[in-house]
Amino acid sequence: MKVSLRKVEETAGVFTKTTEYCLYVTVELTAEETNAIQKAGIKDFILVEYSYRGSELNWTVDSVVYSSGKGRESRFVDYNAIARNEREEMVKQSLVALKSQIEAQMSGGNQSESFEL
Repeated sequence: MKVSLRKVEETAGVFTKTTEYCLYVTVELTAEETNAIQKAGIKDFILVEYSYRGSELNWTVDSVVYSSGKGRESRFVDYNAIARNEREEMVKQSLVALKSQIEAQMSGGNQSESFEL
């Protein structure tokens, strides 16, 4: 999995110009990683809860697979730099968790764990 993050400040609006703080995320998955995701059955898992202008646009594992296959960036918009930085951290943490799930799926075999309470 290869991840690229890009931060951009863009101006939006026709009459009232406002600054939007955008985070562009590009994820490149190998064929093996895509197959592991499909085998794990986690395509509907939400990585980052996201809404923009009243529309719920949650970023799911399926979104990552789709954009990776098409070579596209995912775009997140926030209204200040602090919120964008927080979203960047959420994206990073979610992708680390996804990568560990993919690696567990690719390792195959049954896994067991024991501990005392």
